[in-house]
Amino acid sequence: REYLTPVRTQSAFVERGLLTPEEFVMAGDQLVQACPTWRWEAGDPTKLKSCLPPDKQYLVTRSVPSYARVRQLETQQVRGKDDGDAAAGDDAAGAGADGGWFVTDVEDGAAAAGDHDFETIDTADAAG
Repeated sequence: REYLTPVRTQSAFVERGLLTPEEFVMAGDQLVQACPTWRWEAGDPTKLKSCLPPDKQYLVTRSVPSYARVRQLETQQVRGKDDGDAAAGDDAAGAGADGGWFVTDVEDGAAAAGDHDFETIDTADAAG
């Protein structure tokens, strides 16, 4: 892929939004310092890019709350999963083959009750 888009040696951030590897590392270091959910990763040693330090191949973020997802989960009621009993086919931990990440039987409490909380957006400008 680098033969189509060679590694930049001169910044084109202002003109085209493209960073040199050095700019990427500097920006990543600032991001990691400012936001504790971000961190550098080394990645697969067989896929290292020589233009980047071995321990700074890419940035990853974890444990970032999604307030929209939290609200959605708060309004959902999982049917038949309240009692904590493991269903047939669940693994030893009781989470099933999917590790407990996939739920197929969900009732949206807000939708079932007809209670929708839509935000009103005023489109009139300051002049009226």
